[in-house]
Amino acid sequence: MVKIAENEDGIFVWNHNIDAQARLGIISKEKDSLLVDFLKEKFREKNEVNYHMSTSETSNVVEFTDTLSILHFEEFPSQGENNQFSNDRMKWVQMYFSLISMIHHKERSEFVPLASFRAHAEGPLIGYYRAIQNMEESEEKSILNTHLQKLENVKWNISVDEDFVFKIQGETNEELLESFFIGAWAYWLYTAFIVDPRPINLFVELDGLMVDFPVLAEKRKFITFITDSLARLTFQLNMSFTLKSPTLFPIPESLVEHLVIQDIQTADMNWSEIPHFPTKVDEGEIIWEYQKTFRKMKLALADVN
Repeated sequence: MVKIAENEDGIFVWNHNIDAQARLGIISKEKDSLLVDFLKEKFREKNEVNYHMSTSETSNVVEFTDTLSILHFEEFPSQGENNQFSNDRMKWVQMYFSLISMIHHKERSEFVPLASFRAHAEGPLIGYYRAIQNMEESEEKSILNTHLQKLENVKWNISVDEDFVFKIQGETNEELLESFFIGAWAYWLYTAFIVDPRPINLFVELDGLMVDFPVLAEKRKFITFITDSLARLTFQLNMSFTLKSPTLFPIPESLVEHLVIQDIQTADMNWSEIPHFPTKVDEGEIIWEYQKTFRKMKLALADVN
């Protein structure tokens, strides 16, 4: 547990190790979040493992880079059919090809070939990979193979301070979204094979370019799928999930129990419409929302044993 804030009426303690409270949302435009840095430091001191996805550099010292191949993971079958893992695994594959189709403004049915796979011997992505390789040479085949190549070496940097770090990269909204999707997909697959008994903590920091307001309906669908899928892992693993965004979206879509509001000037929410909502948040103050009650508090970061 960690203490995050306090006021004259009490304290805000986050018990991140129980699944009923394992999801935290933060609304902030800060690039270097004091709260996120504090949480990572305290979790590290507890011998827990941090994973961090961000559009900015989160560490200057990289010990080495660990590359994950989604295609390699997909060479192995699920244990049994029609279970939660195999169903979710298929969802990632289907959403991936829908994302690529959206990026290139193409109808998926005319762009991505139909495919089948041998469920007892491989994952669903391999069926699509095989179908794409069997296509006649064309611009569409070339485009699809260019995207598939990005699944070969997904780089999660391992640093002295940050443990595991994935940098969401891209020059455009679409490139950032694809990078976010691939990094999250690799993490999701990786958790299915984790043997380390230590608790894990995933931090995702999105910037304004990714969640620019208004978020287009198509783009919103993919961001919601990613954050929802990552949040749901906290019910299956000894894992916490912290999502920071400059907007309210996609925090409510990510099943969070606790919301920390550090910036009330959000493009997608008029907080003044909420009765008794504070009109000002000074430096060092937050608004904590829990069970639909808003409390203005002072940051008071501390460890709770």
